[in-house]
Amino acid sequence: ASGASPPSPNAPGTAPNPCYHPSATSSAASARWNGPSSATGRAWEKGRTEMDDISIPPAGEILRDMFRNAVEIDIEVGYFTFAGWREIYSVIPENTPIRVIIGMLPDKDKDNNKVDFGESTSVAKVIAQKAYLNRMSPDRNRDSRMALEDIASRLCKGSMQVRGHWKIHGKMYASKKRFRRPRIVVGTGNISKMVLDPKDENYQGNIWVEVRRAKTRRAQHNRFEKDWDECQDASDQLLQLILNKLNLPSDWQPPKVSFIKKLFRKREV
Repeated sequence: ASGASPPSPNAPGTAPNPCYHPSATSSAASARWNGPSSATGRAWEKGRTEMDDISIPPAGEILRDMFRNAVEIDIEVGYFTFAGWREIYSVIPENTPIRVIIGMLPDKDKDNNKVDFGESTSVAKVIAQKAYLNRMSPDRNRDSRMALEDIASRLCKGSMQVRGHWKIHGKMYASKKRFRRPRIVVGTGNISKMVLDPKDENYQGNIWVEVRRAKTRRAQHNRFEKDWDECQDASDQLLQLILNKLNLPSDWQPPKVSFIKKLFRKREV
């Protein structure tokens, strides 16, 4: 009959068509795909899709799964915020070596009047500003203080290194675990609360792709090493900026965590 909706290619008895999109002539089908109140629309906004039973977990779940009990972590992002770190740090063992490249710094050729790239302290200040250190409230918010203390502890022990780059805007996450092949994920999400926390009012869905071919993983690793060598180190100066924010002395040392507390933290994770 005229005006009737075309049958769904994914209906029982037909071969699944992942490219199928309902006809615009069907208001019900159109609402199912495009309506803000539809179940599919809500799921899409949360970083999931129900098309052909494909499920994409939120970014926070992806990274927590990658970093949980990792023995080595590399992160390369355009933006890194302390609020974003708050969403993932609890699953990372305290002595795991972590290398972080933070890009999108002012161009060293075009903006020399803004940032002196000859001094890593200047790079650290830019990183702290981009990470919204000034917006953290460690005295009023326990979670914020714990996240800052975690980074300070890792920087102080040398297990975490942070460097700045003036070009990088890509996002790459790599982890190694014992007796398992390395994992590398590339995508569009930075280390920020609006990317990692689905409950955030500004939550953004992102694309994530895991690199499975060994040859491609090696290429990504080599690219990270190349970028790492081109970066300016900011670890020591960033540590001092965080200690100042926490009102801690410059010679602060991370407290030793008892065995009981370690067990309690693992249970929380």
